Amino acid sequence: AQQYGYQGDWENYEDMRNADLIQVIERRKGLPVALALLYITAARGQGWHCEGINFPSHFLIRLSLGAERCILDPFNGGKILAPNDLRDLLKYFGGGEAELKPHFYEPVSDHALLLRLLNNIKARAVAAQDLARTDEILTRMLLIAPKEAIMWHEQGMVRARRGDIGGAIESMGQCKTHAQDPKLKKFAEIALDKLRQHLN
Repeated sequence: AQQYGYQGDWENYEDMRNADLIQVIERRKGLPVALALLYITAARGQGWHCEGINFPSHFLIRLSLGAERCILDPFNGGKILAPNDLRDLLKYFGGGEAELKPHFYEPVSDHALLLRLLNNIKARAVAAQDLARTDEILTRMLLIAPKEAIMWHEQGMVRARRGDIGGAIESMGQCKTHAQDPKLKKFAEIALDKLRQHLN
């Protein structure tokens, strides 16, 4: 990180380029999760064990070399974080009453890491009211997590707003199929009825 100058984009955190891996590589700055993905890829390329961890609000990674383990902050130039640093970071994002908990150190799967990155891209598309881009990113997310009913529901709503009734029906149908929550399944059924009325 120090050699190539990778760091977080403090000045323009919400810049869409910060979640685009190509732009992150070219600009040498980006979001914590995007930088973490580059760190993990580079570390594994060296044969090291590296993974994201479930720390709230700020994505961190854990590097293991034999019996040695450390937690790094890719957004801050790969700084190694001591327990007091982690506590300060948690209180900064979670408030003065927040306390460290064991599950904050649980590993994040590669699937979850990619979804978290794509969710950042989607959030920026939603903020920009770019429905086509939002739909595109949701399609990518659903390739990774095809049974996530809530994402199918979101895509159905986006497609309905775009006027893509056929696509909305397809997405809501998938939502109904995969929904475990009875309320979500009912919402999907109601949405499907309304969408089909538009076709008649």
